Amino acid sequence: RQGTVTEVLSYDGPETMLVSVDGVLTTNLVLAGGKVVTFQGASFGTFDGSTGTRAGGTVCEATTWTSETSVTCITSKGVGTSGRVSVTAGERISTLTEVVSYDTLVVTSVARANVAATGSVSITVSGVSFGILGGSVTSRLGGTGMEETVWISDTSLNAKSGVGAFGTSRIAVTVGVHVGSLTEAVSYERVLIVSNVEIRNYPLANGTSMTVFGGVFSPNRATLSARMGETGCEATEWAGNYTSVLCRAINGIRSSHGVTLTAGMSIGSISEAWSYDSTQVSTVAASNLNPQGGVLMEVAGVTLGLWDHTSGGRIGGSGCESSDWHSDTSLSCKTTRGDMGSRRFTVTSGQRAGSVTEVLSYDG
Repeated sequence: RQGTVTEVLSYDGPETMLVSVDGVLTTNLVLAGGKVVTFQGASFGTFDGSTGTRAGGTVCEATTWTSETSVTCITSKGVGTSGRVSVTAGERISTLTEVVSYDTLVVTSVARANVAATGSVSITVSGVSFGILGGSVTSRLGGTGMEETVWISDTSLNAKSGVGAFGTSRIAVTVGVHVGSLTEAVSYERVLIVSNVEIRNYPLANGTSMTVFGGVFSPNRATLSARMGETGCEATEWAGNYTSVLCRAINGIRSSHGVTLTAGMSIGSISEAWSYDSTQVSTVAASNLNPQGGVLMEVAGVTLGLWDHTSGGRIGGSGCESSDWHSDTSLSCKTTRGDMGSRRFTVTSGQRAGSVTEVLSYDG
């Protein structure tokens, strides 16, 4: 006769309670591996061949069974964050979660703190825990990835900067899932040094191109714009090198202006760099006026304005009763009352004024 009962007995499973690294109760590992980690617990088996260990997600390089309550392992290389440890004894597994981690990545210094806006400048970055092989390492300058990142060692890498037009930026290094950065580490050269304007005087009407010269502007034409005074140019064209920009002039009637260039977040300017043609009065159709006023006279000249509301006429110290703008070279004025004597005639266009002296007189 024989009788059985199933699943009534079991062996104790392994249980991990403490973890120490190189004899110290710590849970931090170096990226390069090679650390001796001791697992302490219970039911780790009765002989060496039945025991295995893992630190993080990677099998240890070597596992040594010491006793039923102690196992040591030599850690592998790694770049992960906090991870669990596992001890396997036969078919049983014991784990302890978030008990080990690899050294955090730290950026300590940058060999070159200023780079050209044109990019392709070699930068050496120093720190710790940059990884144990180049394939897992990338770097960024500000918000843009480097053109190239070359891993040199666990403490050094070489990166090639990209095109930029910003000011001071941080540099960030990524190794696996770890990121380390250094703020205000690298800056681009001052990209806007405006030194000269090729043409300094323009007609009131638009269409004339102006060339602006200076230092390195921006190798990225999408970020470049120019302003004449307070108004943007009709069109801004990067000239193909990094020291000149073409700007199509706008309509205008004001006096001297500055020129401002913007590239990315950088701004450069030069003051009183250009002006529009001055207003000039050449002829007045009437020379002798009725003291009662109301006489309509035609005035001819150049640069008398681009539209009606910017132009006006004066006889001596008094404004015309009405001024009607006809074109850039012609307007009419209805005279006011006046006493005998000669008067000058003045035309105002925006901030510009042109006059002709002793051109008018009132009847005696």
